[in-house]
Amino acid sequence: MNKFIVLLAVLAAGCGAGGYKADIVTPPANLGNLDAVVVYPFTFRYKYDAYESYEKVQDEISLLVDWGKALVFGPDDFTIFGNKLKSLDPYATTNLLPKMKNNDLDLNSVVAFRGWSEEHVQATQKRAFTSTGKKAGAVVHRKRILVCHLEVIYPATRRLLFEIMGTIVQNPYADPVEWDETPGLTRMHRNMVKSAMKRLGDYFTFPGSMPDPGIDYLVNYKSLFTYTVEGKKTLKEILKEKDMLDREAEIQVRYRYFYPELKYKEITFFQKNPAGLLIKKIHNKALTGVGLQPGDLLLSWCGINLTGPHRLVRAIVKSSKSRTCRIDALRNGKNVSFDLRAKN
Repeated sequence: MNKFIVLLAVLAAGCGAGGYKADIVTPPANLGNLDAVVVYPFTFRYKYDAYESYEKVQDEISLLVDWGKALVFGPDDFTIFGNKLKSLDPYATTNLLPKMKNNDLDLNSVVAFRGWSEEHVQATQKRAFTSTGKKAGAVVHRKRILVCHLEVIYPATRRLLFEIMGTIVQNPYADPVEWDETPGLTRMHRNMVKSAMKRLGDYFTFPGSMPDPGIDYLVNYKSLFTYTVEGKKTLKEILKEKDMLDREAEIQVRYRYFYPELKYKEITFFQKNPAGLLIKKIHNKALTGVGLQPGDLLLSWCGINLTGPHRLVRAIVKSSKSRTCRIDALRNGKNVSFDLRAKN
């Protein structure tokens, strides 16, 4: 089986220099058409908070949805049994089997993305001397190196198709980004996801492309506050330990990871309302025709709760197979519903 290396230099502005390489095994000849990507929880093999995992997962989901070639399933769509995060057999260690069948997906048409990061600290010691040459102790320099991995798994054969691995040297003197302590790692991880999508692109053959919802929206990532992985405290639990001012500041910072330009008014709106998609603009006349308006918060579509963009795409695919589809939304604090009918 042929192997080849792709080496790409990456400059991580503000966080040191690094690079990543992909040790890619040529996909087997029997790898057929692909339709879906399952995104596993992102894990860190060093101290971290659950919300950091959630943020990396949403990065993967957003990039895959924007790519427009695959149905996407996130950690909110399936359950991992026991401590089986590292298994190469997703169908045996999760409840994905019925989820795939419920979405009319061939079990051979699915791949899984599993990202994780590890940390290495290198310490060097330099002796210090006075102006007269006398020993004056030693200075210890520590270099923090973060290693990011993205594994692409083929559940049907329980094998690793390929893994992309990269390193980033953390610059302790760089100006911090308020909502991201390791922006270099974030950029590298996003580039890895794009690289994986490019490598798999020819295998995804959804007719044309994924349907365009016809709206511009902002996601209210409300599940950020209750997400947990590996027994970590939820963000909601962490916030309870802070005083009121620090709590409000942390909430704003966490929302701005996803939308750096998000206004205080919008953050307040998201805090007070359930998970959903806040409509900013509508391009689809069928949606305005049933009564949807900018400012509506979409809650569910065809029975699918809209906790993220991946669920909206799946909901639209589902509605294309139905004669009518109910859309639930929130408008000015009141629940409203609309019936979207399929075109004849």
